[in-house]
Amino acid sequence: MKIDGKKLDAWGKYENDSHEMIYFKHLFSNHYITDTIPVTIIRNKKKKKINLQLASIDDTKWLIPRNLQKKQIPYLIRGGFVFIPMTLSFLQEWGNNFMNNGPLALIESFSQNKYKIKNNECNQLIILSRVLPHPSNIGLQSLGNTVISKVNGETLKNLEQLKLILDNNKNKVVKFSLAPGDIPLWVNSDSLKNADGEIQMQYGIYQLEHFTEE
Repeated sequence: MKIDGKKLDAWGKYENDSHEMIYFKHLFSNHYITDTIPVTIIRNKKKKKINLQLASIDDTKWLIPRNLQKKQIPYLIRGGFVFIPMTLSFLQEWGNNFMNNGPLALIESFSQNKYKIKNNECNQLIILSRVLPHPSNIGLQSLGNTVISKVNGETLKNLEQLKLILDNNKNKVVKFSLAPGDIPLWVNSDSLKNADGEIQMQYGIYQLEHFTEE
């Protein structure tokens, strides 16, 4: 409801001295690490005042990391489908004004999750970045820049889990749920795997997967 004495609106913005509406995170820039900021919240339907102590958070703990070191991010290519985790650096490929210029599906997921910390249920948001054209994925080449929210009805935890699902011979058909809206996309996992060799050769891909940050 309030941070540092400033009332927030429903979008987390406050009115500054110039009567501009600014996101609340700007208030933190007026303080130092270890400073304490008064906050008014609603908890269990009751208004409550608490004090927050500012502390730095390791970038690797964010659900959407910044990837400031520009390290190679993990990826998985299966049947021409290119899967990567969402990072702030990836979104900034659409420029500093990516909130207005970036793909709507990515921006919506980013807005909903940008302040979240990794947890046991989900420690990566997985993006279907693009589909490399191949006879096995005809009609799906226009897909891309969308978030995979669920696989076979279960929340997708990370890229490693996605690989295990696609490698499981029992999963002949895999259902992706695309955010926003959980739009269904069914794929044949055997067809994807069988196309990998041709796709790797056709596009000159050195390796079809990479999971460890270098």
